[in-house]
Amino acid sequence: IRSATPLNFWFAETSGETPDYKEYRFITEGDIDYMVIFDRDTKLSYNKDIPSDPPEDDDYWDIHYRVVSGPNTRGAFELTDEGRPMQIFATVAAIVKDFIRTGKNDGVRSFQFEGTDKDGENPREITSRTRIYKILLKEYVPQAEITSLGGPESNRIQFVLPPEAILRVEDEDSE
Repeated sequence: IRSATPLNFWFAETSGETPDYKEYRFITEGDIDYMVIFDRDTKLSYNKDIPSDPPEDDDYWDIHYRVVSGPNTRGAFELTDEGRPMQIFATVAAIVKDFIRTGKNDGVRSFQFEGTDKDGENPREITSRTRIYKILLKEYVPQAEITSLGGPESNRIQFVLPPEAILRVEDEDSE
C-alpha cells in the first residue's frame, strides 16, 4: 500500500480567507482536478441524510475530497475510473501531513471524515469506501486513535493524533 507515490499538490492561497476553511488541490495524470478540503467551521456531513453530531466541545477538522473537473467525470463524488485509488489516498495522506507540518491545523489533532456511498449502499451504514479508508488510515497513520462515531458500523470516522505524532510528522521532512 505504501508504495503508491503521492502526486504533486499545492495549498490554494484563496482558502486562507477564513481560518476555519483550508483547501489543497492536485491534478492526476489523467487530468482530473481534485480538491481536498479541511473545514472546521461548518462541520456538516456532505451526505445530508446522515446527521453529523459531534460533542459540543470537540474541536476537529472535517476532511473531504472531491473531483473539481476532468474528462468523463459526472460529479464531485463519482468514481473516476482512473484505477489509481492508492495514489489518490497517498496524495490525500501527504496533504494531511503537510497540513499538520506547516501548522495550518492550528494545533488541532482531531480529524473526521466519511466515505461516500456507491450505488446500492446504505449511507447510514459503513460504506465500502469508509472500510478501505479505515484500513489505509491504520497503514499510513498507525499512531492515530481511530473511532467510528455512532458505533462500529457508522460511516462517520474520527481519528486523533497524539502530540508525539505531530512531532514525527514534523521530523520526517527535516531529515
